[in-house]
Amino acid sequence: MKRYEVMQEWERKFDELALSRGKGLWKEGKVADIKKADSNITAAVMGVPRYEISMAMKENIPFRMKCQCPKFRSGRN
Repeated sequence: MKRYEVMQEWERKFDELALSRGKGLWKEGKVADIKKADSNITAAVMGVPRYEISMAMKENIPFRMKCQCPKFRSGRN
């Protein structure tokens, strides 16, 4: 019997590799300085180099994102 995982709506905003890497960084404790103000979230991904990220949320789904990482600069979430 196959196990099917239900994808959350916000996860659909990211390609599979980026989502997997982000979840891995979270589990490794490399996401820090998380701040939430109203519908905006900011954080830092601790690595070499450190990347600053921000998201504006609407109904718990990101609708505007910004990141200093190369993947985002190339036009991908």
